[in-house]
Amino acid sequence: MPGLPARTVADAILATAEVRGIVLKSIELQKVAYFAHVHHLKATGNPLIEGTFEAWDNGPVWDDLYKLYSKWTHRLYDTIRGPFHHPPEIPISMRRSIAIAIGLFSLVGSKEYLAQSHLAPFSQIYQEHRNLPLPDEVLMQAEFPILRIPMISTYQNLLAAQGVHIIDEEAVRVFLTNHPDIGTVLDEVLSESKQQLPPGTELHLSISDDPEFSDPHLRLAAVADQFSDAFYNAVAALARSQSLASRTNGRVRLVDDYAVTA
Repeated sequence: MPGLPARTVADAILATAEVRGIVLKSIELQKVAYFAHVHHLKATGNPLIEGTFEAWDNGPVWDDLYKLYSKWTHRLYDTIRGPFHHPPEIPISMRRSIAIAIGLFSLVGSKEYLAQSHLAPFSQIYQEHRNLPLPDEVLMQAEFPILRIPMISTYQNLLAAQGVHIIDEEAVRVFLTNHPDIGTVLDEVLSESKQQLPPGTELHLSISDDPEFSDPHLRLAAVADQFSDAFYNAVAALARSQSLASRTNGRVRLVDDYAVTA
């Protein structure tokens, strides 16, 4: 499976971060792309990016991405401003790696995230000579402490950051642990919900106990003080969206405060 070009990767990262209220600097964008690439290599054996990271003075850098964002900002620590738009459909494994990389950034913070990117194999290759490539085969075999953080921690952290109220956290944690690939679908559902639901709508996440459905699944309830036509129409439109389709070994169902609409 070929990797993605810099424009697509940047759009995917920045749009996902924006929905979660995360603003990235140029250097942080590079490191999110780096850890997303490493995660995808280890998870699938295939690259996320079209190209190779190199050992620059400021850590791992993807030159194509550097050339791209140098058009937006000339300094590594400048903030990249949006709005940003999700790129066309990309494989779910790539979206998951990007979501996890952003989740880890949110979890550990910028300073620690950047420090983690400077660990081996970057530090070893940089000592040999600056600007040497970081080969994919080396990245696949290397140990990355940050990637050993349980993925469930990143999901729960991201849900909290987006203001989602979790009903019975232990049940949700167990479900997400047993259905790890649903995190990407949930991320998309939350992203679309935040964009389309009226301001002031709360989102409550729980495990469904609806007797009409035999298999357990996540229940995302949209709760509003006033149930207007705009609210109902937005919930109905979201319930029909492709993000709610069963593309994983778990499901997400969007409901309003009273009646099942999906």
